[in-house]
Amino acid sequence: MIRCLRRTSREVSARKLCALACDVLPTTTRYITLIRHAESLANAGVRHVKNGGLTQKGIEQAKELSMPMPFDILYVSPMRRCKETLQHSRLEANRMVTLPELREYKGDACDFFEDEPVQRESEATFKARVAHVKLRLRYDNSEHIGLLGHADFFWEFTNVQLGHEHFNVAFKNAQRITFDRDFFLKEP
Repeated sequence: MIRCLRRTSREVSARKLCALACDVLPTTTRYITLIRHAESLANAGVRHVKNGGLTQKGIEQAKELSMPMPFDILYVSPMRRCKETLQHSRLEANRMVTLPELREYKGDACDFFEDEPVQRESEATFKARVAHVKLRLRYDNSEHIGLLGHADFFWEFTNVQLGHEHFNVAFKNAQRITFDRDFFLKEP
């Protein structure tokens, strides 16, 4: 289901999306940085292992992750690959919060905890979960928020409609992109 969204939406670079954002809203000094976890077992093709951790390449990628200043708050997915990315990184925050809603779209075995039954999440439920996270962040007064999460979650999180077109950002492993947070967290 979610994979189909990638074929029907227009993928743009983060730079292009930020340029579009500047035409729509004034910029602020409040930012949100989205960070995708480093390479996991699932990214290396081992999708049948529930809640798999990082590969050796992923550990090396995580060691390269840093920010010039600590986040005011860093929200982290509870999935093992995100926790291990944080553990091996040089990311810092004044406050860290594990946010269950930030977990990946539940589609493959790798997206479930060891004690969970593998039951595919509906597209509507997934979109509602992403909308709930956006709502929560809208009321967070922190100047610089970090989210450490997953590709499909960020794909939906960055879904923006301008006119009749939808735009999204595809994240690579261990990629971080900072945006003007009001662009993604504006009132619907």
